[in-house]
Amino acid sequence: MILRSLFTAILFLLPLHAAPAASHPVTQAETITPGDHPFLDTNGPPRWSKMTPEQLRIDTEIILQAAMDKRHEIEQVTEPTYDNTFGKVANNMAMVNTVMRTVLLSSTCDSPEWRTATQELLARFTAFDTAFWQNETIWKVMQQAAASEWAKTLPPHRLHFIQYVIHRFRTEGIDLPPDRRVRIAAINQKLTALAQQFSANLIDSHREWQFDLTPYADLGGIDTLHFEQEGNRRIARLNQASAILCFSDDGKLREDVWTALRTIGKTPHDNGPVVEQILALRHEQARILGYASYADLATSRSMMGTSEAAERHIRSMLHDLTPQHETALENLRKAKAKHTRNAAAILQPWDIGYYTVRLARSEAPFNGYEFSQYFPAQYTFLRIFAIFSELYGITITECPAVFIEPGSHTAIMPSTAEVWAPGVRYYEVRDKATGTHLGSFYIDGNPRPGKKPGTWAQPISIGKPASSLSPRIPHYAAITTSLQSSGTLSPTDIAIYFHEFGHILHQMLEEVEFPGLNNCALEPDFREFPSILHEKLAREPEILARISLPAIPEELFAAFAANTRFFQAYDAIVPYYQALIDLELHRHYEQYAGKNIDTIEQEITHKNSLPHTAFDACPLRSNLHLFSGFYAGVYYTYAWDDMLAEDAFSRFRKKGLTNPETGAEFRRSILSKGSSKPAAELYRDFMGRDPKPDALLHSLGIKPQKEIPSDAKTR
Repeated sequence: MILRSLFTAILFLLPLHAAPAASHPVTQAETITPGDHPFLDTNGPPRWSKMTPEQLRIDTEIILQAAMDKRHEIEQVTEPTYDNTFGKVANNMAMVNTVMRTVLLSSTCDSPEWRTATQELLARFTAFDTAFWQNETIWKVMQQAAASEWAKTLPPHRLHFIQYVIHRFRTEGIDLPPDRRVRIAAINQKLTALAQQFSANLIDSHREWQFDLTPYADLGGIDTLHFEQEGNRRIARLNQASAILCFSDDGKLREDVWTALRTIGKTPHDNGPVVEQILALRHEQARILGYASYADLATSRSMMGTSEAAERHIRSMLHDLTPQHETALENLRKAKAKHTRNAAAILQPWDIGYYTVRLARSEAPFNGYEFSQYFPAQYTFLRIFAIFSELYGITITECPAVFIEPGSHTAIMPSTAEVWAPGVRYYEVRDKATGTHLGSFYIDGNPRPGKKPGTWAQPISIGKPASSLSPRIPHYAAITTSLQSSGTLSPTDIAIYFHEFGHILHQMLEEVEFPGLNNCALEPDFREFPSILHEKLAREPEILARISLPAIPEELFAAFAANTRFFQAYDAIVPYYQALIDLELHRHYEQYAGKNIDTIEQEITHKNSLPHTAFDACPLRSNLHLFSGFYAGVYYTYAWDDMLAEDAFSRFRKKGLTNPETGAEFRRSILSKGSSKPAAELYRDFMGRDPKPDALLHSLGIKPQKEIPSDAKTR
């Protein structure tokens, strides 16, 4: 029943469903065997070939019936104990695991049948979840349990979980009058539907976007790209737009492509009205629950503490970062002026990528293609796994895997794992000292029809530690990506994989008493910390040297380092613009209520003296994180966690990047703990102190200035 945060985290993976289908009769619990119900089965690797939309409907009925039975058991409690109250919530992962497996299949093997079945599942589970948290009888039982004498003697991690559960009840409106609770439930359902609509519009916009290059005679700079031919027309697809903006010598072509990109999320798949409804409903929800804004609701259980503190931090960092960024933009303008022989040239949004590349070629030349040849994917993965093995005392081993057509009932060889598509690879993670199977993960690389573009790490099922009653259940997860998992890897590819491996390790190395303490329940502004820290490893010459084949020449390494420093001036500020825009929308919504999206963008830009590039990094009509994910009100997470990671990374640098003692301490203090402690305590356990907010600025060579008022502009 710990579902809502998971739903919001995965909705952006899903397209919109078609029509509902009829429910199926419930199978009696005593006749159920896991082998017949693959969505419920946690005995070994998932059996993907048995997971069909029809089977999902059957298993959904079983899961819902079991959940209703448990709900009834809690309602009947007259003498609360931990086990018959919070313990039942802490261990109920059947719904969560089913949702995660379903979402993976829907986002990697898309079909009309999977769309429909997935949305049916989410609608029914969401309704059940809301009803549970708004159940007055259960609330009274939980309150009685929390106030019991025995509760005062519980270990800290159980007390922390109780606080989390109580907070969940309250943020679902349990303390409100019945009519207000009904309204909260209706808002939840509407927001779920709107998030799905937003995602569907964006998916359709991405799929349909194309640009006709035929009228443009000059393809200088992009003449080596392969464009589709439709009769006499030459067509660019969305995945080629960035290359055009960065390399095309034709300014008019770049402008037209940039303008065409602004149509994503507009007619005929217009997300403008969707965003406006989402913002209004979130604000109404927060006010009903007693919060001044949705950002206050979102940060009510966060490491930052309040939206005011978040905005103060973001504005202070912007104040320090802006001079460097403005200097960088002025350098680009001068580069354009020199190139066009026009001293008064104005830098336009479609010029940024092009002149950044030109300036980098002259000031920090670097051959990315040559560099990537030193990183053959399969060798690089093995070397990355060796680094994690050294750091954390684990082994990561690729195991045999086979794709079986769903519903074919084909037998497989022993010790072979099923995968959901050809080419998916399967790995086991074991503790080096004990040989214990901690978990397994898949890598689904390369684009294919029916697979959502992008890169993300996703849990597949939450494991459980061994107990006197049952053996250990390993964790399962996946990295799904449009990046190559074969061939060679670019520096950006390597950084992305390190980031996603950080998410995987955060799940695989989790050692908590019960599944309800998994890291999905962490404060939202701490979830990216381990993955960003691991991403920093990928930017260290020592690490790159260890995962390359053959050894990289010193002059190429030096060029890479110089090129990385060059782009920091342009990239470092981006997450802070994104965070500020989010806080404007969700903390100061009343200033923008009733206005359309274009007007809101203009007013936020003017109010905060933002450059015209700010919304290029945070386009409202296509921002899945804000409107179909779980970052609304807490989009500062990436900026905040980058600061935490830079600060914590000092421990790794001090004793050696792959020092086993440091790795063991990070595993013990952070990766193994899930959400068993408040995030601030987890951080202090590892660092021995609170974070130093200036760490990131120092790494960028910027001297922090005095703190500025919370309502100050970026300068």
